[in-house]
Amino acid sequence: MTAAVAIPENEKDMKVEHFLLHDIFSDPDFNVRGVIDPASIVELAKDIEIQGLLQPITVRPHDLDGFKYKVVVGHRRYAAYEFLERDTIPSILREGLTELQALGLNFVENLQRQDLNILQEAHGIDRFIKLGATIGEIAKLTGQGKKWVVIRMGLLSMPEPIQEAAAAGFLTQGQIYDLSEIKDVSDQMTMAKAIKEAKLRNETRLPIIKKKKSKPTQRKRRNPEEIFQMIDHIIEEMGEGNLATRALAWANGEISDLDLYRDLVEYAKANHLKYSPPVEVLDLMAVHKM
Repeated sequence: MTAAVAIPENEKDMKVEHFLLHDIFSDPDFNVRGVIDPASIVELAKDIEIQGLLQPITVRPHDLDGFKYKVVVGHRRYAAYEFLERDTIPSILREGLTELQALGLNFVENLQRQDLNILQEAHGIDRFIKLGATIGEIAKLTGQGKKWVVIRMGLLSMPEPIQEAAAAGFLTQGQIYDLSEIKDVSDQMTMAKAIKEAKLRNETRLPIIKKKKSKPTQRKRRNPEEIFQMIDHIIEEMGEGNLATRALAWANGEISDLDLYRDLVEYAKANHLKYSPPVEVLDLMAVHKM
C-alpha cells in the first residue's frame, strides 16, 4: 500500500522523496516531545495503514555512524513506519539548517499539535538556551513572544513540585510568572500548593499571589524580564530604534557589540556628532560593509 502524502503549506515547493529507513537516524534526545508513548505509535501505525501517511517527515543530512539523514520533524511517524516494518518513508530533505533552526522546526511542529504541556515546552526552551540562543532569538525561532519564553524559563528555576503542578494544569501562565517573582522558595511552594488545593476543591476564588511593589529609587542588577519591560515601555513612549532600547537589548544579550557600535555610528551621523568606535570595530565594520 502506497502512503498518500499531504504536504504542509510552507513545504509545498519541496521535493518529497522516499528514503530508506535504515539510512535515517531518529535521535530521541533531539525531539522536543521527549519519550514517545509506544501506545501512540501503534495507534498512528494503524491510521497509516488505513489512510497512508498524511505528512512526510523532515530530515537533514547526517553523515555519521552509517546514517545519511537525521529526523528533524516526524519522530513519531518514523517510529510508526519502523513498527510497520516499512523499507522507506516519504521525506523532505532540508539542507543547510543550523542546530538552532532544526530545533526551532521541531519545537514549532510539536507546539502546533498542541500536545505539549507547559513543562515540556520549558524543557524545549532550555535546549535553545544550552545552544547559546538569546531570549529574542528563541522567541523568533518558536514564533512566540518574549514573555512566553521568560515564563517557561522561570518555571525551570522553580522546585519540582511546582513544575509538576504546572504540567498538570493547576497553574496558569500568569500564576507561574507571578510565582517567579517570589524570591523565597518556601513562599513559592506555599502559594503554589494553596492554588493547587483550591483548584482541587473547585473553588472559584483562588489565592492571589502578592507581588512586591517596585521601588523606583532602588539600584539593583535587573533580570531579563525587567529589561524587556523597560524596552517595551521606551518603545511605546518614544518609538522604536532609539539608543536606549538598543543599549538595553545589548545589556540583555539580544544584540552583539558590533550591532550596538553600528547603531552608535548611525546615531552620530544623523545628529552631526563626532564619534568613532574602537579600531577593531571599524575593521569589522569594513569587513561586513557596515
